[in-house]
Amino acid sequence: MLEFIFFHQNICKSFTDFIAELGIEYQVEDDDETITVSVSEDVDDDLIEQVEDEYDRLLDLSRDQTDSEEGESGKNYQKASLLISLKNGEKSYAHVDMDIINRMLRTISTDELNQLIEAVADAVENPDNRSYCQIIKDEDK
Repeated sequence: MLEFIFFHQNICKSFTDFIAELGIEYQVEDDDETITVSVSEDVDDDLIEQVEDEYDRLLDLSRDQTDSEEGESGKNYQKASLLISLKNGEKSYAHVDMDIINRMLRTISTDELNQLIEAVADAVENPDNRSYCQIIKDEDK
């Protein structure tokens, strides 16, 4: 599933209206801090590109709305919180600058970002100082 995260109900509604017009099925999960809209990865690539472009546009509106509500100042830090599931079942959030996430999501999909996060979490939880070539060589034995 591709996940799109929102902080404002009205902006999330604009997004779900948009994807519904495209005929894309979705699921919404609201945990009182964020609203997550999930879309199947099986959707046509051209439609996904349209969805991601709309999401980027709405992220800018979300940032504007937050600035309006909280006021712009040096203390108005905006971070994207990336949920990381640890192998012991615990959850942890990695807080990353929104501009970095926005730039990344213009280049890679949310699925690819999740793969990167999972690989880093696995490397932290299961340290291995061998090179990738050595791991493959050891697995072939």
